[in-house]
Amino acid sequence: MDRDRAVMAQELVDMIIDFLFADRAALTACSLTCRAWLPAARLHLFYRVDAGLHALSLLCERLESAPHIATLVQSLSVGDSGLSDQDLSSAAAIVTQVHRLASLLPSVRSMQISGQFSHWTPDTAWTVWYALSSSMSQVTRLDVSN
Repeated sequence: MDRDRAVMAQELVDMIIDFLFADRAALTACSLTCRAWLPAARLHLFYRVDAGLHALSLLCERLESAPHIATLVQSLSVGDSGLSDQDLSSAAAIVTQVHRLASLLPSVRSMQISGQFSHWTPDTAWTVWYALSSSMSQVTRLDVSN
């Protein structure tokens, strides 16, 4: 015997989830409620991704294992979390991760970078900024703050 189930119009689901765009806990709950709610909830859950420079490698690994999620990321925020990169070897590691991220995040249009850049040498800063500008050509908005 088939069980009757109530079906909510997808337009209504989308409106409810759009209303919850800033409530990560509610969006997570919606994504677990039923399969029909998952795509709409994911759009908001992964619209913006925040990561510290220490976590870029882990972020890349996660995105490589879930490429369907990577396409949803529109905004990337990276902070140095007190990292004191004064030598080019640190900058080289950052550049490597930026290039890796760029290949994984084709939909990113907005990027925010924050940190203690006053501690960076001019060579370090130039190397990192050049990598960002050449790797993330699809970015139309870049915010840098100290």
